[in-house]
Amino acid sequence: MKNNILVIGLGYVGLPLALSLSKYYNVYGFDKSIKRINDLKKGQDYNKETLKKEIKKSNIKLLSNEKDINNQINVFIVTVPTPVNIKNKPDIRNLISACKLISKKVKKDDLIIIESTVAPSTTENICLNLISNNSKIKKKDLNICFSPERINPGDKKNNLKNLNKIISGNSSKSIRLAKNIYEKIAKKVVIADSIMSAELAKITENAQRDLNISFMNELYKICDLYKLDYKHVLSLCKTKWNFIDFEPGLVGGHCVPVDPYYLIEDIKKKGLRSDVLVASRKVNENFVDYISKKIIKIIKNMKHTNMFFYGINFKDNVYDKRNSKYFLIFKNIKKVYSKKITLGDDIIFKKKIDLKKYNMMIIGSKHSETYKMINKFKGNKKSKKIIINIFGNLKLSSDKNLKVINI
Repeated sequence: MKNNILVIGLGYVGLPLALSLSKYYNVYGFDKSIKRINDLKKGQDYNKETLKKEIKKSNIKLLSNEKDINNQINVFIVTVPTPVNIKNKPDIRNLISACKLISKKVKKDDLIIIESTVAPSTTENICLNLISNNSKIKKKDLNICFSPERINPGDKKNNLKNLNKIISGNSSKSIRLAKNIYEKIAKKVVIADSIMSAELAKITENAQRDLNISFMNELYKICDLYKLDYKHVLSLCKTKWNFIDFEPGLVGGHCVPVDPYYLIEDIKKKGLRSDVLVASRKVNENFVDYISKKIIKIIKNMKHTNMFFYGINFKDNVYDKRNSKYFLIFKNIKKVYSKKITLGDDIIFKKKIDLKKYNMMIIGSKHSETYKMINKFKGNKKSKKIIINIFGNLKLSSDKNLKVINI
């Protein structure tokens, strides 16, 4: 029987997954956001990760009403977000909701795959238990897998077809079923020895990145202390064959600043504290204020400054400001200079802001429009203009009409 697959959650993970699978299977895409479904029916992806023509030419059946879900579905893949709350505690309400939906439609021997990031043992102790109890189907008659997503927003190279896909399962049958699906769309399928191993591997991947960036952020502050160029110091370090190539940065988005908390909180329940994970999270969260204060100090030395901030998305080449540290920097500056700073991003720029009245541009995250905006800003030569280039990642140089400050 041909697989009828339901992908639950059509965000930056679920949409490309559904599109890839639809080339081989009957795919239904469910999202509780009616607006998201209506936009996708028009071929519009608010993340700008997927082209309109790619969405329009697919044969995915897009749904926002549970009642419209086909009863012939035999594979359920969960890609809903698992964020943290305001206290940085894991929030799995979306996952619980998805499991409740599955329990209404699942049948004996169907396959359930969780791709959302979770703490170790969640797939079996929470998801499987809930689905089994609500559906009245014994756990042994349900095939459940955990296959961590590895979608990297803004990365056109490491997309789904070029990734190694980890799969795990509660039985050899569930692993075989999942493998048959994923090997069609991924570069390689890697089988974990247990579901818990796969769950922990996902968190470890992002926690390691968080840890490495936190040290680079500390190095950034150390270089400020010694009045040294951190980029030059790192270039010297990189001449050693085994130096790991990381740089300072603002850790935002949906994975790296979130996933470590799932492990921190879960091991705490078992009597273990990870000082390393806690410290790296603290360093990276506090780094936002450090950069904000550095920019504000620069602004204080300027007279009659009218400025706009361009680049509030959470990282370069991504059109998503959720959990963006650049957006927090903008808000921190606005608290001090509420009447002198404007948000100049593409959403606001549709109002056609007159750049003539601005003499300072602060650049956060970068994308294809950034250089165009810089050129518009530089176009007026009536007065000396200033660009504050956060992390100095754009190749800009000062001239008689422009002062570039790389921080």
